[in-house]
Formats: sequence, structure tokens, C-alpha cells
Amino acid sequence: MILQDLSSNFDWKGSFSFYDAQSVGRGSSGSVLAIDQDLVIKIFSDDEEGQLDFDREREIYHDLQRDGGSRYIVRFLEVWEDGIVLERLEGTLRCRLREKVQPSVALRTQWLVEACRALCFLHDRNIMHGDIGCHNFLVDNKGHIKLCDFAGSKRKGETARICYELRGQHPEYRSGEPTSKTEIFALVSLVRIVAHQLLTDPVGLNHV
Repeated sequence: MILQDLSSNFDWKGSFSFYDAQSVGRGSSGSVLAIDQDLVIKIFSDDEEGQLDFDREREIYHDLQRDGGSRYIVRFLEVWEDGIVLERLEGTLRCRLREKVQPSVALRTQWLVEACRALCFLHDRNIMHGDIGCHNFLVDNKGHIKLCDFAGSKRKGETARICYELRGQHPEYRSGEPTSKTEIFALVSLVRIVAHQLLTDPVGLNHV
């Protein structure tokens, strides 16, 4: 599926250079390079593991965008040169929470709702993310968050290729086998981080 509304300029393929492109993100499954102000491309390691990550993430994005997708999931445009082209967002939720100017109680509450809806959308399609955390939610230019990074996620009959951060691991979690129970545990860990202001600012909470 190609979502053409994200970019009116499709000439980037003729001038884009992997060598010169700005790196805007890096994770366990690959690196993210800027194409322009609207688009990025995620590239994977040039080995067997990288190919497995690429195949799984591409397939899952196709599954997630069937029937229109979800506004709570980062939008996938196309596969190009063994990479996946995605919409470009502002940065991770983790980075946003570390900024000097802290988000309002209302915005934090919005993020909690959006994170829950993103995970529900995933689970309704029998996909376990496997690495729920503030590092895998991206913030757009309107302040909304979207879930990303499905290279290690688990579909029915598969083993996850990623694991949760230590703070988000349920005591009964088995490596490679995320379940609804372990996903919700990881989500609660995220909620505790995002909701810190809600828990420490009862005056602000009254205005939500």
C-alpha cells in the first residue's frame, strides 16, 4: 500500500543517497535515515538476521494497513531498495518526556489513551509487539503518538525476535514468547512513566 498523501514530491528516489542521508534513529533491528521532511527509510543489516527483520516488518506493516490501518500506528508507504519507507515523525516519546519543558497533564492523558488504542489494534490482529515502551512510540507534529518497530514482533506460530526492556518485563516472561499478559505488563510500565505528573500533581489532575 502506498499512501501518496504524505508527500507530493516523488522525485526523491533519483537524488536520494544512503551515504549522505541524515540518520534520525537507530535500534536493534536497523537504522532510520531521513528522506525529506515527510519521509524516512528504515534500512536493515546486510546479513541473514537483517533479512529476517526486514521480511517480518514489511509483512506486518502490510497486515496492519489492510482495510485502512490505524492512526495509532506509524504509516508505511512502500518498500524501496531493501528498505521500508515510512512517514517521518518528530521523535520518540522517551525523548519528549526528557525535554526541559514538560508536557501538560492533558497531553500525558492523551498519550496514555493513544498507547492503549495502538496496542488494542495490534492485538485485535493477533500480533504481539514484543517491545512496548516509550522508545517505540513516536510523536507527530500535532502531539499525537504512534507505535512503530515491528521487526521483532510475533504473529501466530512465530517466535518474537526482540524482547522488552528490563523495566517492562513481566516476571513470567519467556524470551521470544510475548503474550497479552506480558504486553499489558509492559504497557503498565509505560503508563507509570508517562503518568508520573498525574500521580504527583493532584491539582493538575483535577483539570483533566
